[in-house]
Amino acid sequence: MANSSVKWLLRQKGADPDSLKRALQLNDREMELIQRLHSEKGKYSEAFLMAEDRRQLVRIEPTPLEYWLVTTDPKDLSLMKEESDRHPGLEGLEFFKHLAAKAPFGASNVTVS
Repeated sequence: MANSSVKWLLRQKGADPDSLKRALQLNDREMELIQRLHSEKGKYSEAFLMAEDRRQLVRIEPTPLEYWLVTTDPKDLSLMKEESDRHPGLEGLEFFKHLAAKAPFGASNVTVS
């Protein structure tokens, strides 16, 4: 960690807050922000960004296309398979654009017919 000038902290399930605080030299307010990090699947994820001497809370909001290009959620992968079987002619970027239009926030956030 000492060689990294940029650190992204996501939600810390099960992490020991005291060791995190010591390792990253965080103050009480920063620890409070980290413990409150939240995400909504397919919509956004919050992170605590440390870049050299600057620290702040950030929210990452992927576009529907970006979401579909990187998802590994089992429900999304299942929908990918179903849509690939339904539309065998759609390939590459056009296939991902189709998924983004059909389910912009992922398979968990839409009723698919």
